[in-house]
Amino acid sequence: MLQSGSMSERGAQADAIPSKKLQDSFLGKRFEFKYELSVEQAERLEKEVAGLGLVRDLHADQGVYTVNSIYFDTPHLDDYRDKDGSFLRRKKLRVRSYNKLWSTTPEKVWFEVKKKHNFFISKHRAEAPGEMWQPFFNSGSATQLFEIKDQLTGRDRDELAPFARFFTRGNYRPHIMVRYERTAYLTNFVSRVRITFDRNIEVSRAHLGGVEESRIYPVHYGTVIMEVKFDKVMPWWFTNLLTKHNIRRQDFSKYTLSVDELRDRLHIPIPR
Repeated sequence: MLQSGSMSERGAQADAIPSKKLQDSFLGKRFEFKYELSVEQAERLEKEVAGLGLVRDLHADQGVYTVNSIYFDTPHLDDYRDKDGSFLRRKKLRVRSYNKLWSTTPEKVWFEVKKKHNFFISKHRAEAPGEMWQPFFNSGSATQLFEIKDQLTGRDRDELAPFARFFTRGNYRPHIMVRYERTAYLTNFVSRVRITFDRNIEVSRAHLGGVEESRIYPVHYGTVIMEVKFDKVMPWWFTNLLTKHNIRRQDFSKYTLSVDELRDRLHIPIPR
């Protein structure tokens, strides 16, 4: 059991961390564990996490924000099959925005390559203006993608290179859109830790130039996905929370489950 005195000490430590440092919530290299919760479990755990003194991720004024990702895959869905085959080394290509809808061009987008080796995650993430993204999304042209890369500077230019390389070699195309609502908590005790709660996961088809946002379907309705991300060690107080609530880690992929849900709904065969 967690002692109230220890929780107060941890909260004081979290509050003492400069807010600017805490709000730099991106962990490019990290361990990542996932847990499937009921709505009731998520509410209890989120209250306890907040009670420990962790601060909210301030991507949105109210601390709750939309994560909206377009996932790309090859014509034979190689990335989907890698997960389905339980390969230890896997990757995903996606473009993310924090807009509710893709029908309105977002102010900014993030090109991401997420690589996974067992439980270790490394992510390349490049920020680009939405006005650059739209011509590429409309055309699916590798030339257009490299033009975006050439217009970016510094780290964003370097971070876009892996996306451009995989996209070109694998003939990647937009496949699905996955959207959900997220709350996130941050602390920097021993190592940086980020705990997120993802609710109302939805999926729709995506293709060059558009997303079928009028035909969107729930994924694992009534389920909340909690993720803990850390770059050194799992905090002891989080382990105690899991033990207290009898929660076990699960292997959960929003992309794979969303593909399965959409194909079951629309009776779409998987390409061979």
